Amino acid sequence: MITCPFCKRDFSRELIYEGSYWRVTLNENQYYLGRCMIILKRHLEDPIQLSKMEIEELIDLTVKCVKVLREMFNPNLFNYAMLGNIIRHVHLHVIPRYSSERIYDGLKFIDRNWGGHYYPYPEFKMPEDSFRKLRDEVKIYWSRVK
Repeated sequence: MITCPFCKRDFSRELIYEGSYWRVTLNENQYYLGRCMIILKRHLEDPIQLSKMEIEELIDLTVKCVKVLREMFNPNLFNYAMLGNIIRHVHLHVIPRYSSERIYDGLKFIDRNWGGHYYPYPEFKMPEDSFRKLRDEVKIYWSRVK
């Protein structure tokens, strides 16, 4: 019986790109505009056990994710988190950080933690239409960015 929430989850709503070993998804919590997760497709709890091919693809996808988000929203920097404290399944959070407010689809995004740790932060679920619009726009940029 699989108890891992990532192993039994359908990511079609959040999916930006699916590679050989990883899925790139738009994070449900968009407190940080454009926040993504890169999730290993097989169940693994310790990133030290990743294969060389998985590591290479992870690096390539992370670089592309950053390029896409830079082009879309011009973040001032990025935080990367691979903790495994809550969900014990290898995944990487790509967290764009902003020194000034961003507006997307009429919604205001303010990084109140700017200059400090990205955590803690409040839960922010975008309206479903805005979330889908953002996901679709990220997919368009994904297909364009080299």
